[in-house]
Amino acid sequence: AATALPAVRTPIRRMTTALAHTPSTRGTNDSFASKPRSQYPRLRESDVLEERSLLCLDRSNPLRVAAARLVCHPRFDMTIMALIFISTVALILDSPFETNATMTAALYWTDVVLTVLFGCEMVVKVVAFGLAFTKRAYLRDPSNVLDAFIVLVSVLSLALDGQGASGLASLRALRALRALRPLRLISRNPGMKVVIDVLYKSVPAVSNVCLIFLLFLLIFAILGVQLFAGRLGACTDTSVHRREACVGTYTREDGKEVPRVWSNPHVGNFDFIGNSTLLLFEMTTLEMWPDAMFATIDASPSQKDVGPERDANPAAALFSVTWIIVGSFFMLNLFVGAVIDNFNR
Repeated sequence: AATALPAVRTPIRRMTTALAHTPSTRGTNDSFASKPRSQYPRLRESDVLEERSLLCLDRSNPLRVAAARLVCHPRFDMTIMALIFISTVALILDSPFETNATMTAALYWTDVVLTVLFGCEMVVKVVAFGLAFTKRAYLRDPSNVLDAFIVLVSVLSLALDGQGASGLASLRALRALRALRPLRLISRNPGMKVVIDVLYKSVPAVSNVCLIFLLFLLIFAILGVQLFAGRLGACTDTSVHRREACVGTYTREDGKEVPRVWSNPHVGNFDFIGNSTLLLFEMTTLEMWPDAMFATIDASPSQKDVGPERDANPAAALFSVTWIIVGSFFMLNLFVGAVIDNFNR
C-alpha cells in the first residue's frame, strides 16, 4: 500500500496542474461590451499597406507610408474627435441672425479651418487606404462615405457663401445639412457603432410590429368613425344645441356680435377615416387623450349634429381606455421589445 500511494498521487497531481493552467470560461460573453480592449487592436501599418493605393502608390511609396503612419497613430482619432466636438459647438453658436459681427466672423473662419482640416483627413485616408478598389478602400466604409459627404457639403456651403443673394436658397439648404456633422462621432465610438448596428438589424422586426400597429390603428379608426362621426361638434353659441339652429349672429360675453359657427373640438374628431386615424395616433403618445375621451363622453350616443351634453354617454370612455391600453401600452412596448431582443442577441 505504501508503494502504491505515490503511483496514485502522480496522475492526480498531473490532472490538478492541467486544470490550474486551463483558462476559466465562467462569465464569458461574445458581445462587444464584454470583450477586453486587447481583443480589438488598433489598425497597423502592415494592414493598411496591403495593396496598391490609387492604382499608383505601392506599399513602399514614401507618401503612402507617411499617410499610413499618420492614420494609425493613436492620437489621430482623438484629434479628429476633438475637431468634431469643436465643429458641433460652432454649429450650436451659429445663428441665421447677425447679432454680433465679431462672433459671426469667428464662426465663419472656424468653419473654414475645420473644413480644410477635415478635407486633409479625407485626402490622407484616401492616400493610405485607396479610394474604391483596395480591400480597405475609403469608400467601402459607410462611415467614410458619410464623412466625405459632409466634407463636400461644407466645401459647397463655403463656395456659395461668397456668391451673396444669387446662391442664398442653395446656401440655406446646404447649411441645414451641416447638422449631420455630429454623426461623425458614431464612426469614432465603438459603442455607438454597436447601437446603430442593432437598430439596423432591428428594422425587419420593427417593420412587422409597425404593420401590426397600423392594422390595429385602422380597426379603431373605423370603429371611431362608426361611433362618433358627426357627434363631437358644437356651436360657438353655447345656448344653441343643434347644427341647423347654429346660424346668424350672437353677442359674446365681451359685448361683440359675432356669427355662430358649428365646429369640432380642438383635440380632433372622428368625422372621416383620416381625422380618426390622426386623433388616435395623437392619443397613442398620451398627448391630451383625456380631452378626447371627455369629448366622446359628452357626445350624443344616438343623434348626429347635436351639441355636447355633460356625461351623455359614459360608456364611450371604454373606447378611449381600450385604445390607450392596446395602442400605447401594448403596441409601443412591442417596438421597444423588438429592439432590445436584437440587442441581446
